[in-house]
Amino acid sequence: MSQVKPMEPRRLYQHLADRIRDLIHDGAFPPGTRLPAERDLAQQLGVSRPSLREALIALEIDGSVEIRSGSGIYVCMPEERPVRPTRSMGESPSELMDARAAIEGTARTISAPTSKQRKMRNPFIESKRGQHRRKIRRRETFSIMCATV
Repeated sequence: MSQVKPMEPRRLYQHLADRIRDLIHDGAFPPGTRLPAERDLAQQLGVSRPSLREALIALEIDGSVEIRSGSGIYVCMPEERPVRPTRSMGESPSELMDARAAIEGTARTISAPTSKQRKMRNPFIESKRGQHRRKIRRRETFSIMCATV
C-alpha cells in the first residue's frame, strides 16, 4: 500500500499568480504588453495590492513577467515549457528576495579585499609593470638617440 501525502496548503499569492499566468496564456495579456496599473489589476481581480504584489514577484521569479521600476510590469515571451502551478516560496516571494539580497551582500563583503590586502602587491603584476616601464625607458632612450644624430 502506498503512502499518500496530504496536499500542501497554498497561499493566496500562489493562486493569484496561477490566475494571472492563465490570463496571460489565454491571451488577455499578450507578450510584450504592459499589465494594468497595480491598483487597477488588484481591483479587477478582487484582491489586495500586497497580495497582488507577492504574486507579481512570484511571476517575475518564474520569468512570466518583467517588473521595470518606474515603467510598469510587462508580459515576457512565453518559453516552451509546460505550465505548472506556482510553487511555494515560503511565506512570500519577497522573503526569498530579501534573503537573496542579504546573502549576496554578505558574500560581497566577505569577498571584497581589505585595505591591507589592497596594499599588498601581486608579484606577477608587479613584474609586468616593471617590464612595461623598462620598455618605455628603452623607447625614450632610442628616441633621444635618434634626435641627437
